[in-house]
Amino acid sequence: DEESRKREEALGKLNVIIKEWSRRISARRGLSDQYTSETGARLFTFGSFRLGVSGPGADVDVLCVGPRHLDRADFFSDLLEMLQACGYCTDLTAVPDAYVPVIKMKFDGIEMDLLYARLALSMIPEDLDILDDNILKNLDDKSVLSLNGCRVTDQMLNQVPNIPNFRMTLRAIKLWAKKRGVYGNVLGFLGGVSWAILTARICQLYPNAAPSTLVTRFFRVLEQWKWPNPVLLNQISDGPSGPGGPHKPWNPKINPKDRMHLMPIITPAFPAMNSTYNVSESTLRLMKEEFTRANAELSASTVGAAQWTSLFEKACFFQRYKHYLQIDVMATNEEEHRVFEGWVESRLRILIGLLEKTTNVQYAHPYTKSFANHPTPIHTHIPPPEQPATTDTPNTTLADSTNTTNTSATLTPDTATSSTPSSTSTTTTTTTTTSTDVGMTPSEPTSATATPTPTPAPSSTSSTNTTPTTTEDGAIPAPVYTHRSHFFMAMTFNIPKPGATTTGPQGQTILAPRNVDLNPAVSEFIYLVKDWNGTTPNMDIKITHIKQTQLPKFAIAEDGSPDQLKKLLKRREPAVPSPSPVAKTASSPALPGLPGLPALTTTPSTASPALSAAKAAPPAKKVKVDGETTTPVAATSGSSSSETPIVNGASSSSGSLPLAASSEPLSTTTPTPTPTPTPMNDVISTNPSAFDNEIEELADAPMPQARTSFGEKKAAPVIKLLRS
Repeated sequence: DEESRKREEALGKLNVIIKEWSRRISARRGLSDQYTSETGARLFTFGSFRLGVSGPGADVDVLCVGPRHLDRADFFSDLLEMLQACGYCTDLTAVPDAYVPVIKMKFDGIEMDLLYARLALSMIPEDLDILDDNILKNLDDKSVLSLNGCRVTDQMLNQVPNIPNFRMTLRAIKLWAKKRGVYGNVLGFLGGVSWAILTARICQLYPNAAPSTLVTRFFRVLEQWKWPNPVLLNQISDGPSGPGGPHKPWNPKINPKDRMHLMPIITPAFPAMNSTYNVSESTLRLMKEEFTRANAELSASTVGAAQWTSLFEKACFFQRYKHYLQIDVMATNEEEHRVFEGWVESRLRILIGLLEKTTNVQYAHPYTKSFANHPTPIHTHIPPPEQPATTDTPNTTLADSTNTTNTSATLTPDTATSSTPSSTSTTTTTTTTTSTDVGMTPSEPTSATATPTPTPAPSSTSSTNTTPTTTEDGAIPAPVYTHRSHFFMAMTFNIPKPGATTTGPQGQTILAPRNVDLNPAVSEFIYLVKDWNGTTPNMDIKITHIKQTQLPKFAIAEDGSPDQLKKLLKRREPAVPSPSPVAKTASSPALPGLPGLPALTTTPSTASPALSAAKAAPPAKKVKVDGETTTPVAATSGSSSSETPIVNGASSSSGSLPLAASSEPLSTTTPTPTPTPTPMNDVISTNPSAFDNEIEELADAPMPQARTSFGEKKAAPVIKLLRS
């Protein structure tokens, strides 16, 4: 199709740049032009493009293999400069310190991830066998990791008995995973390689099944799989150097870290690695639930179009839970925002692990995509420091560049499953940040600190900000963040019942805590994020605990129809109670604040005389004074404040209550329409064959030998791919 043709053209242009880079570096090393043309670098593709399952808008994974005289430093310096000057590249980002060093870019309109592997060879032959284990000798770890993608992809194609059926099934499985929100290795779910290995294993177990049958058995097998039993496509090899070689394959019997993996899916090429080391307790539990749901949808003896459509129904993340964490990533320019956003996203799995260790937190579910919002400047300022009030709640603040307020929000067994706050519980979650700048009501936000130590005065609220200057009114101006993105993470709680007991640290029986304190986990995460060497004063992060009714409009619109959006927005509108029958005067103490807000102080009346006159006054009541009946004179607008009713600390002559808080309007970002789920009958056949036998013990099934008659044994360079 047209998009495939554009990908091939982009790869051809990139190959020309790689050849020129190789020639320049070789000439700098004193090599002749003839030798340079024979020893230049080669390009190989891998991932979904190599497997033949690339979807619309998918990126292309490319590996550059070079001889020993082309250093990795040349790759991330000279080649990077050539890419910047070629005119084809946009959104160019180099990550040389990553676990697998990569250059991310959009080349000629196609998103690409470019890796580099330096082989211990004087020249790279045209017919290089990428599956030969001998090419791994004398290589550094980064080169081995970079080569692993190509080697795994080609070995996978050699292991499946029917490549067309494998590709059709894998397309369906990847579509399902993206619709259900369980696709993405960075956040603890499964990436494209892991889903491909699982699909290849099902193809091995049922070599003669049609794609529709393979999809049905895929979910039935995985629902019954006993994790952490590993999924293997072949026997794990020790490599050409034997068990004592420099590259250690995955082996839980020898390596203690390998025993900690929850959902091991092992790559088929040497050195064998676990492709799901990011999976956590929370994400594993969610994927198990999705496997069960999918198997239930397809459990009927005959599966029709309705079942396939229901299988691919989009998961409603923002309607499924009651409590969320909103992670706001902010920067003052586009370049730094893109870098900082990628760094925060790569660390979110650490936040998931910290939340899982928090008392009474059941599990944390991250949303697999981020939102870009508020591209225009947002000006905020920090008010002058005031004397903090004495409360029983720990006074902790989030070190960011926005307004901060020390408040407390109750979290009870009722509020853990409901969006309505409780007024009778004594369990507490410390909270601090206001969030009116992202379209949320400021009640009940969760606190976090940027460092484990207590936060200093407001003049140093952010460790990443430059030294502030005060304005005329004494306020401290904050940076103007013109670029923001938002991540969301749902949480479920398991609050014990009153009187429940647990075992203490010394073995004694104590009452089980009924509070949820998110502050330690969030504080440690922010500290780790800001401790990165790439952090600049123009970057900041803010984490806020919100309820479902406080979600921004752009997040709510991600899930459902306009009717669902209106329903949720209606729930968040504050109710205006009826006037109080007894008015408090200024001489009386101020009423306590509304839930999540501090008590307001009494103020003199500022009601408009016209507004007071517009409301009909009640009939005057006659009273007897010294034996005479008289009518008291009504108080005028110029009367003392003690004569004016005070409601919730604010004077009001009309008797109506003020709103709980003045919040800014919700985000004006136009909601992106949710695409209609693609029915399964548009992807594969809708006539699966009936099951003849019960599912056998698949975890103990023997591994088939590699069959070179299926697939391609060698990875063809890009030039040959383009010619074919």
